[in-house]
Amino acid sequence: MKKILFSFLLLIFFAQGNVLASESNPRDYVVKIANDIFAVVSNKKISIENQRKMLVENFIDEIDFNWNARAASGIYWRQMNEEQRGDFVKYYKNFLIKIWMPKFSGYKDEKYSVLEKYETMDNGDFIVNVEIVKHDGIKINLSFRVRKFDDKFKILNVIAEGVDMARTYNIQFTEYADKHGLEALLDYVKTGKSKDLSKSK
Repeated sequence: MKKILFSFLLLIFFAQGNVLASESNPRDYVVKIANDIFAVVSNKKISIENQRKMLVENFIDEIDFNWNARAASGIYWRQMNEEQRGDFVKYYKNFLIKIWMPKFSGYKDEKYSVLEKYETMDNGDFIVNVEIVKHDGIKINLSFRVRKFDDKFKILNVIAEGVDMARTYNIQFTEYADKHGLEALLDYVKTGKSKDLSKSK
């Protein structure tokens, strides 16, 4: 799982602000992001700490957190009022950063390939597939769900080795809210502190 998460981080956490309408199709968009990411993480003059900061500072605009947060919260999204939804999206961003960033341990000669063919879904979204080959030869397959908004692409979701990020959190959050309630879910996503863990101590 750590290998998958590192590869996931590698491909979505750094995207310069000029990844815009110049990309004519979703594959070009993902290629541009991947090229920019690897240019940074392979630069040995940049410390891991500074790489992490750059990744955090530059990733938000390339991910549609509104869509992802809505998918992750599932049925409980419909129970939230507008203020709670806004809070949930904000907390969810920070929640993911806190989980992912400590797992980023630096570049270790990973290679990547964005596959030529991409899938167009019935609703117009795209699936772009990427293969990452780690330094030990292990291959990791990632699928990016991409949507075009006016003249700009954004990443909606990522599936890594069959693990759907939004669905995984949907299951986790739904079980938690079913047990503890909506307000407890909001507090959990905000603080990262689980009632279940606190009770077990």
